[in-house]
Amino acid sequence: MSFILSICKVAITLSVVAMLAGCASVEVTEPSAEIARTSPQPSNLASGLAVRYYGGQYANIRGLVEMMEYQKGVQGIPLPMLNYKVGEGTVLTTTTTDLMGADITGYINMSKKGRYTFLVHSNDGVRLNIGGKQIFEDPDIHGDRFSPELYVDITDPGWYSIRVLYFEKSNSSTLELYWQEPESDMVFVPTEAFGRIKK
Repeated sequence: MSFILSICKVAITLSVVAMLAGCASVEVTEPSAEIARTSPQPSNLASGLAVRYYGGQYANIRGLVEMMEYQKGVQGIPLPMLNYKVGEGTVLTTTTTDLMGADITGYINMSKKGRYTFLVHSNDGVRLNIGGKQIFEDPDIHGDRFSPELYVDITDPGWYSIRVLYFEKSNSSTLELYWQEPESDMVFVPTEAFGRIKK
């Protein structure tokens, strides 16, 4: 079950970053979302995440989903991790700077029992699913801003599916995913925690 949270001027402190988020209306799964570990567990994964691109002018994530229903998109260069804050540069691993949507898929390895805390930093719209559960959505056009803290309790460590829908309309592009493992600091989710099926 999800609920709508309104966030206004929320200070987000990371180990080396302190930023002030703007006002947002976002959809967040309630803390301690129950998610399903992938079964059977994948093996011989390639590193990073797969991505398929959908060029177009989107006003929200719903528009991207509708485009994906009747277009195949273009397979992109895999993403080693989600640490893209490129300003007016190219969107993710494309060669274009604007009007791009992305369907990012693969697996994330949560190898410890306990509570994981995630943060999503985006510009523009984003939806995050882990283990078949929507964890967060900030679906509309917006400047750089963080999600609230997103909690997932892991009792069965291993590989979980991950899917990120993202679009950028114009001017600047940001897509970052941070996590705090149990008894650890908040950092980017590292490359070694991501995997994808080899093509």
